[in-house]
Amino acid sequence: MTTTLTGDQMGRINIVLADDVERKLRIAIATSGGKKGDLSDSIEQAILEWLQKDDRETKKATKR
Repeated sequence: MTTTLTGDQMGRINIVLADDVERKLRIAIATSGGKKGDLSDSIEQAILEWLQKDDRETKKATKR
């Protein structure tokens, strides 16, 4: 049985970041008035942007 996540469900991914990357991210969020959930939101946004970029590059490569 396959479970599909919809917009109201959340998946969980554990990641490992270099200490300096984590520190810079947390400082950036805190200095911009960070609130609960902003860390997850910023990582989700970065992943979505990466996926869009990857999709554009894939489409470009297949046109050649």
